[in-house]
Amino acid sequence: MAKYDKTKKYWLQLKEDWFEEDAIRWLEEQQNGEKYSLFYLKMCLKSIKLGGFLIRQVGTILIPYDKNSLADLTKTDVDTVVVAMRLLEEIGLITIKEDGAIYIEAVNNMIGSNTVSAIKKQRQRSTEERMLTISENDNYVKLAELVNCKRIDASRILLPNGKVVNIDEKRYGGNAGLLYDLTLGKCEDCGSEENICIHHENGYNNDLENLVVLCSKCHGLHHRKDYISKKYIRGTAVRSMSTKDKDITIIKDKDIIKDKKETYDTIIFESEKEEEVKDCLLDFIKMRQTIKKPLTNRALKMLINKLNNFSSNKNDKVKILEQSILNCWQDIYELKEKGVKNGTNKNDNKQSYDQEFIKY
Repeated sequence: MAKYDKTKKYWLQLKEDWFEEDAIRWLEEQQNGEKYSLFYLKMCLKSIKLGGFLIRQVGTILIPYDKNSLADLTKTDVDTVVVAMRLLEEIGLITIKEDGAIYIEAVNNMIGSNTVSAIKKQRQRSTEERMLTISENDNYVKLAELVNCKRIDASRILLPNGKVVNIDEKRYGGNAGLLYDLTLGKCEDCGSEENICIHHENGYNNDLENLVVLCSKCHGLHHRKDYISKKYIRGTAVRSMSTKDKDITIIKDKDIIKDKKETYDTIIFESEKEEEVKDCLLDFIKMRQTIKKPLTNRALKMLINKLNNFSSNKNDKVKILEQSILNCWQDIYELKEKGVKNGTNKNDNKQSYDQEFIKY
């Protein structure tokens, strides 16, 4: 157990306008006045342990300071000491007592003291508080508490996989650690835990809905104009839609944050369960964008409904989508063998569905 250090430390607490006080201003107006004010400050410092008294003690004998001993104590030349002592006594900043002790009354209002152990404790407490804060406009803001990760300090967190990642809370509006916590430190596109970083979806907004954790590979893909992210994995801790109160809602068995805003991702997620079909739908959307014929949300819903009418079999759905992707068709059509069986012709279907989708 650490030993408590009762040794006291002392310091002077000067007011901001100390040099503006009448006595100090008058003192500095004199010739060599700056030397006299500095000499006075040094005497104040030397007297704080005795409450403003300045006198030497040799054994049981008290010996007053003379001009030479004062000069040696304050590292000041003797001539300056002689003049300064006379001026300080004249204006009442010091008093010479009967036993020769120099008394500086103002020191009693300027003394600060504490034990060494108490000072160390205060510094430790201050450091711990600032470790979990960031500075915003010279104000220290406490960071949000984490559920799945652990904060080491304001710039580092420990991920669930045991890795330590550096974070820049100020850059991401205090949401960096919280985002890693929500995503369990995994890429939100592919689930990788290697070389992860934070990406702004629109380039500047620091709301959680706009920040994404990505691995280096997926991060590079996100900067391509034609790239469509497949899904956002937010682990088991899903952020509530409010970003101001920094509340966290825990939702089990949910991989994707449901955004209030409808997107390709949300439409596909709500309409299709099979991962292979989802991937093909995203590839179809990408193909439509490549040929400069992007789908509206309504057109995508209609296309998915049509796909489900064609077949409920996963493999058939994949084949239907793949044939349209390979041929750069704007629509989907029944498989050839099914079209013949039902007495329909693919070209007839293609022409009719082109007419149906042309207005979208």
